[in-house]
Amino acid sequence: MRMGRILSFYLVREVLQYAALGFLALGSVFVAQNMFQRLDSFLGTGFQAGDFFVVLGSVLALITGYLLPVGFLFGILVALGRLSSDSEVLAMRSCGMGLRELLVPIALLAVPVTLVSAAMLTQVEPEARRELRALWRTILSRGAFLAPGRFIAVGDRVVFVEHVGEENELDGVVISDRSNPERPFLVVAGSGRFYVDDESDLVRLELADGDIHFEPKDAGSTSYRRIGFERFDYPIEATQLLQEDVGKLKPRDMRMQELRDVIARGRAGDPLSEFRYTDVNVYVGQLHRRYALAATPLLFALLATPLALGRARGGRSSGALLCVALIFVYYALLSFGEYLIESGTLPAAPAIWLPNLLFALAAVPLYLRAQRGSP
Repeated sequence: MRMGRILSFYLVREVLQYAALGFLALGSVFVAQNMFQRLDSFLGTGFQAGDFFVVLGSVLALITGYLLPVGFLFGILVALGRLSSDSEVLAMRSCGMGLRELLVPIALLAVPVTLVSAAMLTQVEPEARRELRALWRTILSRGAFLAPGRFIAVGDRVVFVEHVGEENELDGVVISDRSNPERPFLVVAGSGRFYVDDESDLVRLELADGDIHFEPKDAGSTSYRRIGFERFDYPIEATQLLQEDVGKLKPRDMRMQELRDVIARGRAGDPLSEFRYTDVNVYVGQLHRRYALAATPLLFALLATPLALGRARGGRSSGALLCVALIFVYYALLSFGEYLIESGTLPAAPAIWLPNLLFALAAVPLYLRAQRGSP
């Protein structure tokens, strides 16, 4: 018997409302984890109130592509579990509707969810990552990490600035540099300025009218060395200020076309020496990872529908636990696939698509078993 329009809308509404609940709950956890645990380091680098909303928007854009499939899976398992435990599925089957009729509206709903996930993962996420990188540079350009009158630890360095002017001008600069334990030194400068070098990702302090004091190598030595300077260029790596790698683009930060270009160059024999990774399989894996994750809503619809119909008790609670278990298994397999790429055991494409393949194979016996229970 064909499922009527009203009943189809009812089923879709049930899935959507639980999917929205799961999405909001998980989204709150992920946003809190990504935002608030780093709030102290943000404030230490000059993070302002307006920047919070920029980071919040970027974090939401980053996690949405991953949370949509998870929320959709949660919605299917909980909604169908509730319908099954409340005997509503039994009533539908008594009216001649089987698994196929129940699966059709859910599969149709999975199509737009898959398309949105694909857009978020392939287009929105790389742009959000770049927006965060641009914000980090903006924070650096403010010079807020050079808090006047405070000693600021930057890696193995301690920086003190008496005053910071509006044009990035500095007065009364003291730097204790112990990045090289064999050659520690102290820089004292009367004035200077700072700027961010975009090409090298360095914060450069152009110091003037000062001295460099070298500590003796031996604690008991009476020797002392001092070098005076009129101009001294002192660089600080931006990664030490932000505790983030803002050097060469990571594969996950690249746009789709950039990934394809790098892959084409690598396969043509280019050593890729100017990129972060020289192994072309890393970029191939990232490309397929986005496609594989984007396809999960449709995959979850095919797997979760017969799985949820097989449970008669504990619809909501068992559905939530089952969702956690499935997501854990999927991402464990995905991590295993990435390990196979790094070890050279499997090519990138089959290694990344391994979780999707195994989940699809697992859906077949579940579908057959649920079909046998249909009228």
